[in-house]
Amino acid sequence: MMVSHPIRNLIAVVSLLALLFSGLAINWATAQVPDAGDKIEPLLAEAFDDGAADFIVRFVEQADLTPAYYLDWAARGDFVYDTLRETAERSQTRAIAYLEQAGLEYESFIAGNELYVWAGDLAAANELAALPEVDAIRAPRTFALDPIVPGPSTVEPQALAWGITDTGADQFWTAYGQGEGIIVAGIDTGVQWDHPALDQSFHCPGDPSNAACWSDPENWCGGSACDNNGHGTHTMGTMVADDDPSLTWQAGMAPNATWIACKGCGTSSCSEYALNACADWLLAPAGNPANRPHVVNNSWGGGGGSTWYQGKVQAWRAAGIFPAFSAGNSGSGCGTLGSPGDYQESFATAAHDSSRNIASFSSRGPSDFGHDPYTKPNISSPGVSVCSTVPGSGWSCGYSGTSMASPHTAGAVALLWACNSSLVGQIDTTFQALQSTTDAAPAGNCGAPPDGEGNYTYGYGYLNIYAAGQSYCNVTPPETGTIEGYVYDLHGGSPIVGATLTTSPGGYSTPTDSSGHYALTIPVGTYDVTASNSGYASKTAPDISVLANATVQQNFYLDYSWLAGAEDPFDLTRYDCTWFDDGSGSSTYNQKVYCLGGRSGASESPDIWRFDPVNGTWTDTGHNMIEDVSNYTANVVNDWIYVVSGYDAETSSYVTLVQRYQPSSGTVENVSTDPWPMTVSGTTAIPGACAAVQNKIYCFGGWQSSASPYFSSQTWEYDPARAAGSRWQQINTANLGQARGYIQAAVYGNVIYAMGGIYQYDPGTPDLVPSTVVEALDVNNLGAGWQSRASLPVASAEGRGFGSGADTLGGVQEVWDGKIYIAGGGDWPNQTAEAMEYDIATNTWDQSFPDLTTARRDHAGTFITLCTADPDDGLPGLWVFGGRYSDNDDPPYASPEYHPFPCGGTTYPNQVYLPVVERSP
Repeated sequence: MMVSHPIRNLIAVVSLLALLFSGLAINWATAQVPDAGDKIEPLLAEAFDDGAADFIVRFVEQADLTPAYYLDWAARGDFVYDTLRETAERSQTRAIAYLEQAGLEYESFIAGNELYVWAGDLAAANELAALPEVDAIRAPRTFALDPIVPGPSTVEPQALAWGITDTGADQFWTAYGQGEGIIVAGIDTGVQWDHPALDQSFHCPGDPSNAACWSDPENWCGGSACDNNGHGTHTMGTMVADDDPSLTWQAGMAPNATWIACKGCGTSSCSEYALNACADWLLAPAGNPANRPHVVNNSWGGGGGSTWYQGKVQAWRAAGIFPAFSAGNSGSGCGTLGSPGDYQESFATAAHDSSRNIASFSSRGPSDFGHDPYTKPNISSPGVSVCSTVPGSGWSCGYSGTSMASPHTAGAVALLWACNSSLVGQIDTTFQALQSTTDAAPAGNCGAPPDGEGNYTYGYGYLNIYAAGQSYCNVTPPETGTIEGYVYDLHGGSPIVGATLTTSPGGYSTPTDSSGHYALTIPVGTYDVTASNSGYASKTAPDISVLANATVQQNFYLDYSWLAGAEDPFDLTRYDCTWFDDGSGSSTYNQKVYCLGGRSGASESPDIWRFDPVNGTWTDTGHNMIEDVSNYTANVVNDWIYVVSGYDAETSSYVTLVQRYQPSSGTVENVSTDPWPMTVSGTTAIPGACAAVQNKIYCFGGWQSSASPYFSSQTWEYDPARAAGSRWQQINTANLGQARGYIQAAVYGNVIYAMGGIYQYDPGTPDLVPSTVVEALDVNNLGAGWQSRASLPVASAEGRGFGSGADTLGGVQEVWDGKIYIAGGGDWPNQTAEAMEYDIATNTWDQSFPDLTTARRDHAGTFITLCTADPDDGLPGLWVFGGRYSDNDDPPYASPEYHPFPCGGTTYPNQVYLPVVERSP
């Protein structure tokens, strides 16, 4: 093997000259180098212990390729190639200047924006890691071809390969053609370019050294196309081998398509350098995007869940290149899919035999990248004892593997795109075309995704290209119209880049560009259009009428969704946490969340934990509650956190204890002079809820399970300023209109809101019935008692209410001012993810407020009103912790999550989306 390391590429020249002519002098030897920290992969750091080592530098900036999806084939290729080059030139300038000055060999890759550095040392890695534009530095990997599984090799002259008939390709040929005008590519071990079944379809006939058709990054073949292994010739034959009458088999799915190839695999393994070089080459063979293929087959991969090649696949898709990948040969266990085939952006093919049984070696899902929008693997194709071309102008039917299955899919795409030019470059539409026309397959051994789309063994079914042709070839194009508009962040109105717009029915989709704009040209009809993006709650505009040759404008404003918070170190339910801020500013104890013990299974914990939401850290304070209890609310009064009553699991009883904790001193006290006084039927009852307002605690409602009537409607006031022994007073003018327990409470200003709760109990069932009642109590007018408010849209109890209360940020009108919230709870024994917003001014509930990610009840919750510069960090925001989310009260319990709010006087439109306006083009 002869390896060439190109180190003086265009980016290097441009970058170095830019530095020289700008007059900028960089003294790399004396520059201050900060600690590289987590930027350098530990595996690479270990490699440096032995001296020099190759490494890969990944840059923070990634090109915005979304505008490419709106361009035609030629302009699309140019845009992707130029944008990737410009991004790399811009972000790699200083790194390349350092490498040039240090005399280190490197190569720049534009897809994914990376540098490959040969024989660097730790000092060089540290210098590069100190650059803010560098995202990570890691060791290169070696990836494997999906191994060939030996099989029988019987040959019947002039027969169609069984994969052709199994997929219906022969029927497709008769009806629709054989792939004319489509270019397929393979990243593999190379190809015997003059094989009798492949020479006529080579895209550069008679010219095996032409850089437009052949690339060999590590120079294994000495400048001319070759295959020193056989794997690549076999996979290429399955895609395009022609029907020469002198040949043994007719094996190619698209025999009239043409092929190009990149030798990404030197032998039976593939270096990351070569695979990266092939990824770039495919975008512009011989430096010209017009030479790029329509389809690329990849019968190689590594362990699942790795994003190392994702940027490459995304670049191909933006350029309109269909990315076909083998699923992997690590079956028959579940969750064995390999990367890059397990990416949602890739089309992964499983393997079956001629009896349509899944191959024992075929890797199964689910994918580490989920099942939305596509189940993985995507489909199953012939992959056992596949007959195709091998070097030496020969044939073999002894090859088996998902390596053999994926080329059937790649060839099928070539057939489909040749028969319907409107599909060319439409990657998602083609995914759906192949998946929706499969033959039904068995359930397999690894189950199916929750949406019921296919299964994790066969995907959506067996490839049937003839059925796809019947649906997509020679079809009179329908009349179309366009839906266009913008997607904005609801808080502040900034455009959301890369949001996805999807229609129902049809499943047509498109991303937004750098200005937040999208355009969907689709068949005439009526559609629901959904806008979605990571970190936001999806919004749907219903019943949009698309008229022929007309444009409908539809804008979307997306609200934040609930996001995962820092994982807590304990596992609790039936407890509470509260935000503590005594006005002294940030300190070890202040502006923190405190959780004061709770239930885990049948036992309880007295531990007091502190959470710093600014840096996401949890700390055991080392302080314990006097009595570990559950089923309580935590309330802050005069710099103390109070826990009133609660349930003692050890004695199976409700307690009268009033405990308080002072974060500044770490003091825990029992307010023994003033125990909780309320009883029901002569038995201590725990409060339905408690809330702190104006340095007093109000506890209202309550329940006990010993004797009817079980529930209380009483309201009690605790005032720590009163003399000991008289701090509790019942407010006789303020009984709830409905006696109940497990109430969801919130405070806004001077008003307490009691929302839902349990109001019926049948000990024989047992059954706890939730309420929809909402009542409000103004503590400045206790004589008026509890006043009815708009009922909950759904009955709920054992959730959490949230209000900004008296802690609203000083004088600044926030988007969440005038609102209270409820999240979680449910109808016993079931929990819910339901979250709702109540508008105080209009007395209305909004169920479209984003739901929790995890359904839960008996959880902790608090509204953190601290304002930070990051609008997405949950400060301010609603926070929930723990709580039951399964079918019983045993751990594990739910993980923390939060819904962020903006702050600083941000305003936003009231509408979720703008009205539909129809207009002529």
